[in-house]
Amino acid sequence: MRVVATYMQATEISAAMSAVSATTAVAVLGWTVWRARNDERQKALDRRRAQAEAVTWFLDENPPSGSHHTRKAIDAAEFGASTEGMEFADLVVLNASTGCLYECVAVFSDFSRHPETEPLARRLLGVIPPGPTRIRLPMRFFPGEGSGAWRHIGAFQQNRPMEYLQFRDHDGITWKRTWLGELQELPYRKPGTDLPDYAP
Repeated sequence: MRVVATYMQATEISAAMSAVSATTAVAVLGWTVWRARNDERQKALDRRRAQAEAVTWFLDENPPSGSHHTRKAIDAAEFGASTEGMEFADLVVLNASTGCLYECVAVFSDFSRHPETEPLARRLLGVIPPGPTRIRLPMRFFPGEGSGAWRHIGAFQQNRPMEYLQFRDHDGITWKRTWLGELQELPYRKPGTDLPDYAP
């Protein structure tokens, strides 16, 4: 009897260990599948963001003089808004990808608060090729001398006059790069292909 009992206990222990092993195997298999799917999702996200991640920008208050490569916005908004007392500076877009950026827009939220400067709030930049591109734009009103001038210089060094750069990548995805360097995907918003006629 004692031998039979021992045998039954050994059989139960063996069955329990087999069950634990099977459960562990299922858990490991499940984790492996989850990890593989998660890795694929991350790779897909990385591929989706790849071109946009290679795009950044900054403001240059004192660009080199005599540059022959500085562009202007394509919307001619200066004809529809007063730029008297404003300081012009260069928006420098650094496109380190191998493809162009499409439907690029520079957004200046401060200008949208005043009717006379509202046309300057969303500047159409067109297509930006690979490499650095400079666009000459009115940025903000110059504050004059004193502490205001120092704050003005500090604001340029932090990209504050401009809120963000919006662009569409070669896959048709719209992104924005903020003045803090944050990259965010946006729902598609056509910047406007019918340019306003500001000609006299």
